[in-house]
Amino acid sequence: SGIRDIFRIPKFAYHFYRSQAGPNMDKEANFGQPMIYIANFWSDEDYTTAKVYSNTEEVELFLNGESLGRKSPDSDRVSSHLNHPPFTFEIDEFEPGTLRAAGYIDGEEVTEHYQITPGEPYAINLDIDLSNKPLEAGQKDIVFVYASVLDKNGTVVPNAEHEIRFEIKGNAELVGQNPISAKAGIASILLRAGDELGTVTITATNEELEPATKQIEIE
Repeated sequence: SGIRDIFRIPKFAYHFYRSQAGPNMDKEANFGQPMIYIANFWSDEDYTTAKVYSNTEEVELFLNGESLGRKSPDSDRVSSHLNHPPFTFEIDEFEPGTLRAAGYIDGEEVTEHYQITPGEPYAINLDIDLSNKPLEAGQKDIVFVYASVLDKNGTVVPNAEHEIRFEIKGNAELVGQNPISAKAGIASILLRAGDELGTVTITATNEELEPATKQIEIE
């Protein structure tokens, strides 16, 4: 339950809660800026309903550059007491490609979001969540490491369940199941810093995918 999974990866519900704040039109604002999010992957030919979360006034949906219409927020018993109800689009037929949502305030486009139909799994990409803080030696600091399964165009493949093995070199240790299978296209593990300064090299592999390597500094 909750708006993020155990590895802090946002679920679709996370973006729904984001949509209930604002819109704050100050471009320097830290909270509540205009936002929009298509809350489904565009990869299933049997699923032709697009649910869009946004704090804008109107949303226009495009499929491969062609407009599917512009709408106001949903108005029903489920959404009547929300600050910013979702937007629902029924699409006549699934067509692989790019689903783009644009949000409008006072008739001007202020935000956009894409969902792209993924190709076959091809490679791994590594990300580390430092939460804007350095990884410090001797403090038992722990960070999340994410290995995303991508297609050749760099799109995450949400139905990928490849088993990813993590390896490290340097003064740190991995915490968690290893190898671990990807969920929604992402395999996650924890990295704990050691007691000494230096560079840690992280590698993620699967025999069917191009591997990935990333370095992080322990300060």
